[in-house]
Amino acid sequence: MPAVTVIEHIARLLERHQAELTVGKLAVPPPQRLEEAVDRVRRRFGSGPSVVVRRDRVREAIQRLRREGVAGLRRCDRFALAYGLAQPATELDGRTLLEDEHVCGPLLEAWSAEARSSRMRPLHWRGLFHSYMQAPDADGTEKLRALLRTSMPQIIAHYWGRPPPWLEVAERHQALLERNPCGPYVEELAAGRRDRFDDLCSELRPQDASWFWSELVSALLARLSHMGAVELKSRIPFVLQLANEIRTRRDAILAGILDQYAARSDRERSEDLLSYALDAWGSPQLVRNLKWNSVRPETRRMVCGWLAQEDLEDFYRLCQDERRVDDRRLKFWLRYKDQIGFSQIVLGSRLFASRDPDVREFRERKKGRLARLISGSATNNAIIMQIGSYVFVEFSEKGNACYVYRVRELPFEIGRESYALSELRRRGGTRLLHIGSWESERFAPALARRGIVPDAQETAGSVSLSRDAV
Repeated sequence: MPAVTVIEHIARLLERHQAELTVGKLAVPPPQRLEEAVDRVRRRFGSGPSVVVRRDRVREAIQRLRREGVAGLRRCDRFALAYGLAQPATELDGRTLLEDEHVCGPLLEAWSAEARSSRMRPLHWRGLFHSYMQAPDADGTEKLRALLRTSMPQIIAHYWGRPPPWLEVAERHQALLERNPCGPYVEELAAGRRDRFDDLCSELRPQDASWFWSELVSALLARLSHMGAVELKSRIPFVLQLANEIRTRRDAILAGILDQYAARSDRERSEDLLSYALDAWGSPQLVRNLKWNSVRPETRRMVCGWLAQEDLEDFYRLCQDERRVDDRRLKFWLRYKDQIGFSQIVLGSRLFASRDPDVREFRERKKGRLARLISGSATNNAIIMQIGSYVFVEFSEKGNACYVYRVRELPFEIGRESYALSELRRRGGTRLLHIGSWESERFAPALARRGIVPDAQETAGSVSLSRDAV
């Protein structure tokens, strides 16, 4: 038997060690996370070259273009300019190439000539499409749109019937090169479908700064404005999910949906819309939450009314378990819910520390909006409500009066995390007693003397969110 040479011995050792890396204790698992990351990048940006060209490359190409003209450009310069047509350039005083006809015109004409002679490079076309999706409203953009539309058949033919995925998607979405580029997507999304939208995003998702998103959202909101109340309500979860995916336009979508909802005659509380708005913008009852300024005042009042209604219902539902609360109080204050600009539930120690699953879920849902009653009976709770220039404090336990304070004379700061019972029942406030027919004999006249009437009788503009709110 011939002796094993050194080379053969090394080869066998290498083979054995390679086997150990695939099976057994020393096996190296496949790079699953890396493969998933690569797959995500490919889905977002396509499987071809990166669509991102360094700004210094674009700047150098612009300088050469201005200095030597189109004839002096190298292939790499043309590639960089294809992707950089919509980038603001310091060499052009902050404008883009598409906004400078003198510089961009000859360049687009050179690409048009290549397209007419079937010599345009597919990667240049892809770069031009990328630039078009970021392009400003300019004469150069219209010429670029025409160039892309007329040259697409030549680019498809270049691949002999087997175009790459990004080009197949571009072919299916030629409407982007028409006068109403977002029309097909808007009609689909308004119907609650998104097949076409998802197909576009699979390979050619527009970048966040693209005009596509602002035009799509504006057109979609305009389309939704013509829907009836029932149809609009049915679309809210779908549209809010879309807003999560278009982060740069999320606030615009939310503001549009809220304003449209408030314009309807049926403004019944939408749990989906309320929950989403609170997560995105915080409570409209707090003046410091400035994003609520992007909706109309009546829209903000509507959501404040939703919160007040929810707080009142939750307050009395929880306190009913103590069997010390009167349902009549809930029914009375619900008549004024649309005017309650601020509301806050103050829990006694029993409910604040309760381990009951329903109570814990309630506390989690109200996180950031609840307060604790740090003195008094463990079973007593309170709700603070501001209507116009007055603050009302109701208690859950029978035997407690409702206390009324002027905002400018309020003995405590509303919106705090805790209150003492003595603060909420401070001398100087008006006490309204729940005795007999208290709704009609005491409470309604007392509120009317302060200019507060039930919602059905409220005159337009008579109540607004006070600047004295937190």
